[in-house]
Amino acid sequence: MEPKIPISTWRTAHKKLLHEDEQYRKRFYSYRVTVVCLSCVLLVFYLPFFGIHFFGFGINLSIMLGIVAVIIYLTLRQISFEKQSIKRYLQSSHNP
Repeated sequence: MEPKIPISTWRTAHKKLLHEDEQYRKRFYSYRVTVVCLSCVLLVFYLPFFGIHFFGFGINLSIMLGIVAVIIYLTLRQISFEKQSIKRYLQSSHNP
C-alpha cells in the first residue's frame, strides 16, 4: 500500500505542475473540456423528461449509460495520470 500524500502537498504539487509542466497542463484542460462537452451531449437525452422525444426510452437510456461510462473511464484515467505525475514530481523534488 502506498503512503498517503497530505491534501495540501497534493494541491501544491498540482498547482506547480499546472504552471510548469506543459504536458500535465494540456492533459488536465483537455480532460476538463472533454467532460464538459460530454455532459452537454448528455443533457440532450434528458429532453424526454420535458416532453421532447427524439428516440425511444431504451435508446435514450443506452446512450446515457454509454456516455456516463465514458466519463467515468476518463475520470479514472485522469486520476491515475495525476497521481503518477504528482508522485514523480514529489520524488524528484525530494531527491535532487
